Amino acid sequence: MRSSEADTIRFDQAAGLFAAGYETGQVDDLIADRIVPTLQAYERGGSGVRITAEELGEATFRIGRRGYEARAVDAFLDKVAAQLRKYESPVTGG
Repeated sequence: MRSSEADTIRFDQAAGLFAAGYETGQVDDLIADRIVPTLQAYERGGSGVRITAEELGEATFRIGRRGYEARAVDAFLDKVAAQLRKYESPVTGG
């Protein structure tokens, strides 16, 4: 996962009249404010990391109508966390 991929990710809204999903602003803020800058930091050599894989795994979002489809967001976050674990590993180091 590269920062450019994270920066351009788009999610569908939860489908259905009464469907609920992750609050869009919270998801967008996490990506823009913490995930993209962290991936960029690792791509530049590691300075300026704003979130760890562990912190990302603990992220929660409010649920509301017209939110993002939770499974898609969770799959994306799993992919980012896997990349962060690679960067964080003293063996692979990114």
